[in-house]
Amino acid sequence: MVHAVNCVRELDSGAAARFRARHAALVRRLHAAGITRIIAHYDGQEETGHFYEVNGFCGERTRGLPNTLLEELREHLHDALEARCGAWQLGDGACGEFVWDIGHNASDHKHRIRRVSYKPTRYLSCSDLLGAADDLQGSP
Repeated sequence: MVHAVNCVRELDSGAAARFRARHAALVRRLHAAGITRIIAHYDGQEETGHFYEVNGFCGERTRGLPNTLLEELREHLHDALEARCGAWQLGDGACGEFVWDIGHNASDHKHRIRRVSYKPTRYLSCSDLLGAADDLQGSP
């Protein structure tokens, strides 16, 4: 079952196609390496983004990932992220995590978009900078 909460855009077809093309083979390699679950965290803003933590697990124990498998996994998850949330790293950016249960073919992708919140202040004159109203008159 595919379930998207708060999905606001169509999938990026190129990234989704790359994801589909490598998915089955990657699952086989993860099984062969004894990996049953992946947890990956990402963060990005100002036009840069990366997966800063990608961990493999066998049951509840952390299991090291060979560098080639780690890089392929990062590319795979990046394609999933690009397909679902293109331009995620622009402006204030976004962050999130993937939890992928390989054995049960289940995943949970939490994506958080950063929003700048403002506390508005309105200044209707320059009196706060220039002093009292009498000081604004100047000398003749």
